[in-house]
Amino acid sequence: MSRVHYIDPRRKILRYPEILAKIKGGQKVWPINVEMDLANFCNLKCTWCDFVYMHDQTYMDYDLACKILRELALLGIRSITFTGGGEPTLNPDFARIAEIAHTSGLHLGLYTNGVEVGQLLSVLNCFDWIYVSLDASSQETFLRLKGVDAFHKILDNIATLRHCTTSTIVGVGFLLCGGNWHSVSEAVDITRGAVDYVQFRPVVGDVDYSWVTEALTLLSKYDDCGWIIYSPERFLELLDNSLGVWVRGYSICRGSELVPCIGASGEVWVCPNTRSLRKLGDLKDESFEQIWLRRAQQCVDVGCRVSCRNHYLNQTLEYVCSNGVHRGFV
Repeated sequence: MSRVHYIDPRRKILRYPEILAKIKGGQKVWPINVEMDLANFCNLKCTWCDFVYMHDQTYMDYDLACKILRELALLGIRSITFTGGGEPTLNPDFARIAEIAHTSGLHLGLYTNGVEVGQLLSVLNCFDWIYVSLDASSQETFLRLKGVDAFHKILDNIATLRHCTTSTIVGVGFLLCGGNWHSVSEAVDITRGAVDYVQFRPVVGDVDYSWVTEALTLLSKYDDCGWIIYSPERFLELLDNSLGVWVRGYSICRGSELVPCIGASGEVWVCPNTRSLRKLGDLKDESFEQIWLRRAQQCVDVGCRVSCRNHYLNQTLEYVCSNGVHRGFV
């Protein structure tokens, strides 16, 4: 069965040869995609949440969001991903902000937990794709890992989203950890035919990755299912890191030049994994253009997250920017 590459940063960046040429030549480039937080709070209590420390019950102001989105569109940024931080659909102006982004000519994607979809349904066709983080295949597991009894509500909401659009891609994500990896088959069963694709990823920061080998054996049974996405490397690199042997293979984070993050209060972060840690500027005080033009090249250091969001993108960019050997041959 042919596979549609919805999630494939290694190859997607090859669609932009003009940007790759600039990066290789050491020139400054504008981002392709900007991740944008709309709310610093959430209606779930996921045991693995990396950003619970940011949940200060604030959300992005509508006027600030409009200012940011219009400037990003004028600068030639191609797409916005609403994410968090927190749960973006909890922003009371979520639908209005999505409409502004869409009418400004920006492509839109959304990461959501799927608990509340009322506002989303009114602007559903503004989005290229929606990714619902389900992470459990039963009510009991959902309650244990995510702290709220919302499993069946989310399944109903996923069905509603899929029913209400023919233009928006709807995907579901499962984070696997020591507490749910054995339920891969059940996860496939409950999503089969209900969405366009399902992605399995490992939780980063689990205390024990001894389960990875068995989980990959379960996942490998679905290698011929084009709608099921998982990267064996992403699982194995965490297992390797737990043994102290994982190596990135690059020292410069070029991926963060293409996918920065804007926080709900208007801060510009180096990347989604550095919220509250590496601030480039504040859009309440400056324009995105001013902040970006003074941005320094980011180096990978001990503070960078293992298995970061931009890892595969950085691998391709490192290859493009290296001279290599035998350049006259393919």
